[in-house]
Amino acid sequence: MILNATTNNPADGFHSTMPVAPFHNGSTTNKLAKLSLKGSMVLDEKVLKDIRERRFSKESMQYWVTQGLSVDAQDQKGQTLLMHAYEAATASKANRFGQT
Repeated sequence: MILNATTNNPADGFHSTMPVAPFHNGSTTNKLAKLSLKGSMVLDEKVLKDIRERRFSKESMQYWVTQGLSVDAQDQKGQTLLMHAYEAATASKANRFGQT
């Protein structure tokens, strides 16, 4: 999965024009509205959990990027979203084929 996005930070002089796809469930939208970013380069556990619950969907990624999350943001271990998505896909594939 590759994301192409810019920051919404006015200090950077860029503004994302990427549309935010609506989520299908109203409660999901309300839940997301309650979560907030700690910083554009900080991959917070709450944000990561939300993205994982939605299986790294395009819509969830677009939402957080338009909220200001950088695609290069890192968690406390230095892992980016791409690394987490790869691990999730690898684990899913291993589980399908009975490789644990």
